[in-house]
Amino acid sequence: MGNISKQKWYVAGLRMGSDGTSDLEIANTLSHKKDDLDIYNNSWGIGFFKAVLPSTQYTLEQGITEGRQGKGNVFVFAGGNNGNNDGNVNYNPVANSRHTVAVGAVNDSGNQASYSEPGAPLFVSAPSSDGSNSNNIRTTGLYKDDGDNSNDYIPFGGTSASAPQVSGVVALMLE
Repeated sequence: MGNISKQKWYVAGLRMGSDGTSDLEIANTLSHKKDDLDIYNNSWGIGFFKAVLPSTQYTLEQGITEGRQGKGNVFVFAGGNNGNNDGNVNYNPVANSRHTVAVGAVNDSGNQASYSEPGAPLFVSAPSSDGSNSNNIRTTGLYKDDGDNSNDYIPFGGTSASAPQVSGVVALMLE
């Protein structure tokens, strides 16, 4: 297989919104360790904002030009799961930014998942739940040392399951 990469990978779980979220809090989160983190995977709803977020937009622009010591950060955003209710990623002020990669979801037949929001900002789609194999995407569950392994891997769906797959491909491309 050749040489194994000596690239150091940093993974950070960043939390925001535990007691409300502001434009400044989003901007601070999206610039956290911007010279150390390559990719910011975002799978959170934006329903609380329907307006322009000036600090966040500035942070995204600075991230793609100055992050990673001038090589630029990559911001991947889940496109949204409100497609069944006329949701549209065009109205998401963050995923609609030209500085982000907005990700939709497709079902096991390769068609748009019923909940996946449409819109011009969608750059790519990745597999997720929906259709005949709704539980095929899985993630780790909370581990309990009780001998029952049924909760070790749990179903995971929506565009929140699609976005990390795209982030993984981006990581391989940066390698």
